Amino acid sequence: MKFHKKIFVIFSALILLADVCFPKAALCISVKKEEEMGREFMRVVLEHFELIEDPFIVNYVNKIGNKIILALPPQPFNYHFYIIREDTYNAFASPAGNIFINSGLFEAMENEEELAGILSHEIAHVVCRHISQRIERQSKIGLITLAGIAAGIFLGLEGAGTASSALTLGSVAAGQSISLAYSREDEIQADQIGLTYLNKAGYSGSGLLTMLKKIRSKQWFGSDQIPTYLTTHPASEDRIVYIGSWLETSEKQSGQVFNIDPYDFQTTHMRFVSMHGEESIVLKKFETRIAERIRS
Repeated sequence: MKFHKKIFVIFSALILLADVCFPKAALCISVKKEEEMGREFMRVVLEHFELIEDPFIVNYVNKIGNKIILALPPQPFNYHFYIIREDTYNAFASPAGNIFINSGLFEAMENEEELAGILSHEIAHVVCRHISQRIERQSKIGLITLAGIAAGIFLGLEGAGTASSALTLGSVAAGQSISLAYSREDEIQADQIGLTYLNKAGYSGSGLLTMLKKIRSKQWFGSDQIPTYLTTHPASEDRIVYIGSWLETSEKQSGQVFNIDPYDFQTTHMRFVSMHGEESIVLKKFETRIAERIRS
């Protein structure tokens, strides 16, 4: 088993090295065009979904996101972080640096490491310009139209998502099928780069692994039970193996201890759950915490 893990890590490192030596960004659309698509993507989001606008919660999520951004090289985009009021487990990045987390996924988080892990992975997709690369390949379809289609796929709008590892959506205007889901290589690259950013920002990266396991645990019997995250972010098993190996190696090499004050996350998360969470779940959590304090 350890031998297979080593082979997997070596293979993943070669993928990253190839991407560094032969950057795919050259194949992307221009920054200006990507910004136009980002605005269209945001329009679709606002048309179909409600954003959590509580300043206390929004400011905290943006603080963690911007903490990771500081670990990046200079970026062509300004990054913004949002929580969508939607119970399903999902997180995604639009063209030009808008990062979204569904409220259901945020509610499932237990610490700042988990929030930072998800944000860093999505940031890495933007840095690598994975979405714009895929959109650029669909040259027969208008870029703005594609932005709307991409939004439908990542948001899981009715008729846009499927449970396959490579999502396709029929475009009447283009008369062809398009694929905009991340590939296995995209996911591994985003994990590799995202984990590096996390370490530089003062996080261990363990939160990304625990969140992936939580998301995977939501997949039960059929396609209707598969979280949207797994349909747009494939290869979860490969990612879990890779991230676990990376964490083990990193811990041995650096010996670094990551201490994060839990207060900010706990107060923000408690406010979120009490004001925006499912009532029955909220009551159950409060009862559990009260019972734990009584026992202690």
